[in-house]
Amino acid sequence: MAYVFDAISRDEAEQKVTEAGLETDGTFLVRTRDGKPGEFVMCVVYKGKPTHHLVTPNAEGLLTVNKRTFADAKKITELVNALRKKQPGWPVALVKPIKNPKKAKSSVKSPAKTSGKTSAKKEAGAAKKKKSGTLEKKKSKSKSLKKKKPIWLHGSISKEEADELMTKAGLDDGRYLVRSREGKKTEFVLGVVYKGRPTHHLITKVDGNYLINKKSYGTHAKVSALIATLQKKGTPKWPVPLDKAVPSERYLKEQAEAEAEETPAADTPAPAADTPAPAADAPAAAVDDAVAAPVDTPAAAADEPATAGPGLNQDTTRVITRATINIGAKINQYEPQLAMVANQLTLLEQFVLDIQKSSPNRMSFAQMNTAMLDGGHHANTTA
Repeated sequence: MAYVFDAISRDEAEQKVTEAGLETDGTFLVRTRDGKPGEFVMCVVYKGKPTHHLVTPNAEGLLTVNKRTFADAKKITELVNALRKKQPGWPVALVKPIKNPKKAKSSVKSPAKTSGKTSAKKEAGAAKKKKSGTLEKKKSKSKSLKKKKPIWLHGSISKEEADELMTKAGLDDGRYLVRSREGKKTEFVLGVVYKGRPTHHLITKVDGNYLINKKSYGTHAKVSALIATLQKKGTPKWPVPLDKAVPSERYLKEQAEAEAEETPAADTPAPAADTPAPAADAPAAAVDDAVAAPVDTPAAAADEPATAGPGLNQDTTRVITRATINIGAKINQYEPQLAMVANQLTLLEQFVLDIQKSSPNRMSFAQMNTAMLDGGHHANTTA
């Protein structure tokens, strides 16, 4: 649990996440609570600010966050893994852990003291191991030098899959991802939420410079440099800054593997900090999967050819299952509002019918308006 900190205060936690950068929602750390073993506080960046969330076990031994349970987690590692993806009742996926240097250091084993005889044996076998050790070092070095892909860079996913990922992450303006195009090494598609809907824009390379919708936003020999420019506020002729990246599956997998390697054997929490602040705001409501209008730039949005859907394989089944769960959750979320609107429509229909019949006992406009504002729960009263 490299992201768990012992005995630090709320202010110290905020300082650490601020130093790590508030531009990425989902940056987080976990701190233990002083004198309360088994309890934690998660400090999470949400909407560009540090937020604090109390983690306590309930009567069944399940960990709760702000009195909610997720994936029946009993350990903090299980809870964090569950929240790496957005869950109903949780506003932002945990994508960027802040590592505790003390935890990382403690996971490195100190060399054991050896006797003269053991030392002699090691020296005798040193020559045999030298060659294999050198090879291992080279492999380790080449692995460490391997450049990691940016958090926002996805593979050649379809437009529909990109829409689903952005919708699930939250339709806040500026949320974005970049997807590659199969068979076209220098072409990409930028997906960005604008005016509450996903939009898509073709990135191409012309004369060594990356353009969006055939329009230049400066000299950019790399896609990462172009994205960095679009993250700045006030970029000429670009209406919305890119400020909330949707993490790719590859990035989440690499983060999980890195944490697994650095996690110490002991899973017992140490005591730590103070009472947390209120929970972060609820996530924004998702919209339908319709293709959004292009961003208001002079050039037109990417006119990408339709992508044929994959066969009914494991990936497709997983996407359908995820979509079904998401739709069910939204139906439950908006059911009371739909019922209220239905009641209002019923009142309005009765009002119109009474006017057509010239009924002397019909509701007045003021009475109907009051009933509708009250949610339509009162019956249609007559004089």
